[in-house]
Amino acid sequence: MDKTSDQLIIECAPLVKRIARHMMVKLPTSVEVDDLIQAGMIGLLDAIRLHGELPGQSFQNYAFTRIRGAMLDALRRDDCIGRPHREKIKRGESEEVIISSFEDALEEGFDLISQEDTPLEYLIKKDLVIKAVGFFDGLSEKHKKLMTMRYVDGVSLRGIGRIMGKSEAWACIQHKEILNQLEGVLN
Repeated sequence: MDKTSDQLIIECAPLVKRIARHMMVKLPTSVEVDDLIQAGMIGLLDAIRLHGELPGQSFQNYAFTRIRGAMLDALRRDDCIGRPHREKIKRGESEEVIISSFEDALEEGFDLISQEDTPLEYLIKKDLVIKAVGFFDGLSEKHKKLMTMRYVDGVSLRGIGRIMGKSEAWACIQHKEILNQLEGVLN
């Protein structure tokens, strides 16, 4: 009962779609079902190529494992923020923790003030940092979250858009507006 690769692909394509739709239930709307299906088809091709080396195992069971694994690998590869940062977000760290981590990053700005600065230069730099912290405190929660993810957690604007359920363009526009406002405060 040796089937050709083409026959197996035609026979198992519905399995790929079923696995993708099942996984979509637990994923954010920013993930496209077609991306999962594409990754699943690659997993199916790998399963077809490698199955001959594993005698005694049902092809359907083996293909299911390879397809699902390929989809999970694609999701991990395309994840912009990674597991540690995602767990922080899932834990729902308090606003105070997020703000303090942002303020800590700003405090590091004080370290940039060298000992060779004149007293006037020192005061100007210190004043700029104080203004920046005050500006951050006045931001909306949405904008604080965006800036924290960008500058504390190092998340890309594309990743921020995905996390917040928006597009990358939205994140870019919001980021630019915040920076323009900050520039106005500092000048």
